[in-house]
Amino acid sequence: MLNTSPCRAVCLWSALAIASAGFLDASATAASAFQPAVSTPPAAPPEAPKPEQSAPIDIKELAGRNIVRITFADLGLQDSPAARDHKIAAAILGVAQELWSEENVARWRLGAATAAEDHTLAEELCRELLRKDPKDTVIQLRLINLRLAESDTAEARLEQLRKLLGPAGESIDASVRSRLAMDAAGLCQQLGDDKGFVTFLKQATTLDVTNRDAAATAVAYYAERVEDPVGRLELLGNLLLAEPTDPETQIAISRELAALGAFAESIRFQDNIAAMFQHEGMAVPLMLARERMFSRWGVEGPQSVVKEINLQVQTYRLQTARQREAMEAALVSTVGVPYPHEVRLEPLIERVRLVAAIEANDMITAAASAADLRATVAARLEELADPRLRQEEMDENRARELALALELGLIQTYGWANLYVAPIVKEAPAPAKLDAVPANSIQTPGRSAAPTTPPPVPAPAPAPAPAAVPPTSPPPAAGGPDAQATSRPPADDPSVYKQPPAFAPGPEVLLSEIDRVLATYRVDPADPDLITARGWAMLRANRFDEALAAFKPVFDLRVSAQIGLADTYRAKGDTKSAIETYRTVWRAAPQTLDAMVAYARLRELLGTKDVEGDLSQRARRFAAGIPAWIDRLPEGGQMFMDIDFQATPVRADPLERTLLTVRLRNSSPVPLGIGSDRAINSQLLIGSSMEVGLSSVRAYLKPEVTSIARRLRLMPNEVVELKYWPDAGSAGWVVEECSDRAVRQRWRLMQGFVQDEGGVLSPGALCLQRESNAQVRGSLATPPPADIPARIAAATEPELAALVVATRAKLLNPIDDSTGIPMRLTDPEIKAIADAAAARYPTLSRESRMLLLAVLPPAAVLAPMKPFDDAVRAETDPAAAIIMLATHIAAATDPLLAQWENSGDPRVAPFATLLAQRLGEGMMTYATRGGPDVYGMIAASKPGQSTDLPGFSGGGGR
Repeated sequence: MLNTSPCRAVCLWSALAIASAGFLDASATAASAFQPAVSTPPAAPPEAPKPEQSAPIDIKELAGRNIVRITFADLGLQDSPAARDHKIAAAILGVAQELWSEENVARWRLGAATAAEDHTLAEELCRELLRKDPKDTVIQLRLINLRLAESDTAEARLEQLRKLLGPAGESIDASVRSRLAMDAAGLCQQLGDDKGFVTFLKQATTLDVTNRDAAATAVAYYAERVEDPVGRLELLGNLLLAEPTDPETQIAISRELAALGAFAESIRFQDNIAAMFQHEGMAVPLMLARERMFSRWGVEGPQSVVKEINLQVQTYRLQTARQREAMEAALVSTVGVPYPHEVRLEPLIERVRLVAAIEANDMITAAASAADLRATVAARLEELADPRLRQEEMDENRARELALALELGLIQTYGWANLYVAPIVKEAPAPAKLDAVPANSIQTPGRSAAPTTPPPVPAPAPAPAPAAVPPTSPPPAAGGPDAQATSRPPADDPSVYKQPPAFAPGPEVLLSEIDRVLATYRVDPADPDLITARGWAMLRANRFDEALAAFKPVFDLRVSAQIGLADTYRAKGDTKSAIETYRTVWRAAPQTLDAMVAYARLRELLGTKDVEGDLSQRARRFAAGIPAWIDRLPEGGQMFMDIDFQATPVRADPLERTLLTVRLRNSSPVPLGIGSDRAINSQLLIGSSMEVGLSSVRAYLKPEVTSIARRLRLMPNEVVELKYWPDAGSAGWVVEECSDRAVRQRWRLMQGFVQDEGGVLSPGALCLQRESNAQVRGSLATPPPADIPARIAAATEPELAALVVATRAKLLNPIDDSTGIPMRLTDPEIKAIADAAAARYPTLSRESRMLLLAVLPPAAVLAPMKPFDDAVRAETDPAAAIIMLATHIAAATDPLLAQWENSGDPRVAPFATLLAQRLGEGMMTYATRGGPDVYGMIAASKPGQSTDLPGFSGGGGR
């Protein structure tokens, strides 16, 4: 059994063309030995049962539909389709298009021509599609670009664009001209014409606000050349309107607003971003969560940050206490489970808590944070000193570098906070109870060390994820379960360590710490961190001139040195220099701890709420001008678009074509771009669930990919419609190979689909999915196998069309008998059918001959069909010859291929050459493997059993 890869080929054409169809998994019986024979049909054929279909059969359409399926089956057999394979597909689809003037066929053929780099054919097909839909702006742009590609030089192409963008091109849709203007801007940039670049870029952004490329280019160009943050905001606003669902644009806006002190407005966009991530079931990135924390600091003050981080610490410690208590009650070893006081923050987050507490004048939290920071650093230093605990790839030199950075960072932080905790002294543990674990088990100035019961943990709020990372804990104690008896402290003392009280350092405390570090590590005297640490020590010793001398040389290397320098200026009374330095810190990285402290100092020194003056007010006015409906986009795609999905007819004749109608409407108040990566995602996955009789079809009903991109943008309330034939792939094969049975079918549409690692499909971000109404298809009445040859000889051509489709069902997917065994035809019965078809073939019309070529299986699939294979070799019509070669010639050495190659026919000769090349390389083709044999795909099941597609939720069967 051959398993092809439908989605790969489909996605390729979907990207290269405007729409594409799914391919199918093929399954064919192996070819047996050729059995030449001749049979004569009975002289007196019995009367055939009257077929169920009531609508007249359009033989051309039926032949065209089957030829399309052959195209996809043939291309799907190629592991990595090359240009040659797409040329073959384009040729076969060309025959189908002659018979059946269907828009979908023209679009599929355009995809094949594009992949084959046949620009002449692609241009011809674009013109044909525009005749069918003159408002298709995607095809308009495609056609213009094909014509422009004929220009030999960039200058010639630019001259053509100037004409199209001038008065001569005013009749062209504005969205198309906008893209042409962007192309012209790119050519001007390539030719060094900066003035022309700016002119065309302005034209591109003016003509169509949904032109995201133009809006993004304008933002980048402006940011590089103009120092106007509000101007950048306004251009980002244009980019937001061009792509409202892009979180990156809202992230950029939130950062620009925060940089101008518009913190409340920044939070609005940060909340939108968090809602987008949460809507997709994703965690908010840590960086974004931290930025939101600092924006809250700007609105509510540093106490909001202290409260948020304290709550996390308390929650984690209480959870740890309860975990240990439960394990001990169950007599389970707690080795490796930290004590509550050992659960601490990462150093960077602890630094935020310490400084925020100092700024909020919360000395209790500040002292607790300073002690926790000391304990965390001490634990890390122990790990770095022990090769058994640090990372395997870390050598001694790297360990010493990290240890030095931790020591110096601690000194800098204590100097900044003007709060100091002496090194930890280990003491003998004393017993304590776990149910009275304090949130911060340290002593603070003026307070006893008596433990306090932690507050109850509040229910989680529906706000975005908190900024701080989860607290860390030291590595598990060494040893096995028995080590617990000697390593754990007694139960009534929650701490291994006795923490000395925190206090403002004396003049020489930090300097003595530096001396200790110098004695312990090999430190380069020019190390910026060492110099910065010394500067902070001098500042806290009130040796201001020495502090300035330390900070200035490393001003551009360490932000901590910049804060230290500004604090030193402030301490000396040099307000002007302090303001200038704080402003440097603030503007360099607005949403950081250093910047928030600098911002608070600036507000204090300037005596104003807005340190950026009028810029802050203008930023707030900009944010107020962003429409409120933007904030509702994270709720889902239903907030800005509607999709209607219908299958017709509801009751179909056995051979009647199914038509799926998709109507997509822009329900937002602004124009929205439509495309595979735009606000309105144009990519559609259409899957099918099916019941054949009382059995449900599960396997081999592969979903198909198409696109509804008929416009570059949709105006408010504008509707774009797609009429799609969904049976070009595996579902169509199953329906026709089960045409002698009743079929119930339903389709599901998934917009902007994504596939996870487990293969489960789901709608893309802010995309929708819909399910169609059910369709019931009647069955074809067919004569007994013995009567089929006579009916082939006597039937009218419309009757013959229905008969050969029903015959294929008997040949490839026969109905089971009462014992569950398929009632397959015998080789003599198959040969009699082949003889009858061979005798009738020369007498048929061109379209009927092509229908037989496309429907009846070749000898490679059923060896007794060889008489029919032999008869069709006499085909002389060029279009029919292409289908004959594609479906019935299975060897590169077949003389018929050489005959057609040398025929000089402009259509068949190049096709025969391509086919011979492929067969000569041993590649599989439809003629060697045939279409899918659905035998085995119809799984026996009870009525009502679900027939879901993989990755689709909800039952499709009834």
